Amino acid sequence: AALLAGRGLDGASVALLLSGSPEAKRIANLALDRNCLAELPAAALSALGPGLRSLWLDNNRLARLPIELGALASLERLHAAGNVLEAVPSELGQLRELKALNLSRNRLAALPEQLAACSQLQQVWLSGNALRELPESFGSLSKLRTLWLDRNDLRSLPQGAGSWLALEQLQLGGNAALTELPEGLGRCDALRRLGLQGCSALRTPPPEVIAQGVPAARAYLQRRAEQGLAPCWCARWIFVGFERVGKTSLARALQGLPFDAQERSTDGLGVTSLR
Repeated sequence: AALLAGRGLDGASVALLLSGSPEAKRIANLALDRNCLAELPAAALSALGPGLRSLWLDNNRLARLPIELGALASLERLHAAGNVLEAVPSELGQLRELKALNLSRNRLAALPEQLAACSQLQQVWLSGNALRELPESFGSLSKLRTLWLDRNDLRSLPQGAGSWLALEQLQLGGNAALTELPEGLGRCDALRRLGLQGCSALRTPPPEVIAQGVPAARAYLQRRAEQGLAPCWCARWIFVGFERVGKTSLARALQGLPFDAQERSTDGLGVTSLR
């Protein structure tokens, strides 16, 4: 392992250290977090060997990730939280062995569809960004166990979320514009932790179901998927008053029927549809 964390290094210093080290090709775990990196030079990455398994870049000043990261074929863990990233290169989709990805606390507004090609992903942290949606291709990440999406600007989740059968933790808190969860989540039997604090616009499942816990929320979504449930917007009107004050005439007016001056007084209870 190469532990270069918190040493105040910039990109040029890292490139110099790695390119000048005969051991660089044998590094399996490289920690560069808490430095002064505004960029990660291609020279630094080219000095590394094919056996790199883990790379920590957290809490630097990175505005972008180099496309050369896609060549690290054995990489299993990539952590770049706490930077100023505004985009993710599509080349990260070439990391077919990637199991853990942490891009929390950046400035990401979107993710590339190609990222879903990292089919081994089990843990993904994307908290504290500006994501409005996830690529629909994310529904194919069937090995996901942990997915943190809290404190974003999500409107929806991929409809393919029902394929996340291994998912145990899903954090969505702080997405105030999120209105519904996909019905497919009802099939995610492994789901044990579902964070929805601060999702003030969420209507599906309704708040009273969410209050009963994760099993109730999953059961509700599964019933919707199986029965094709849809919102039914209806109301019942009850007109109460003295005899011959116009209750029946009001009901007729709401039905679009003309006023009948000869309308007889209703004997007992009258029930009619306003559709």
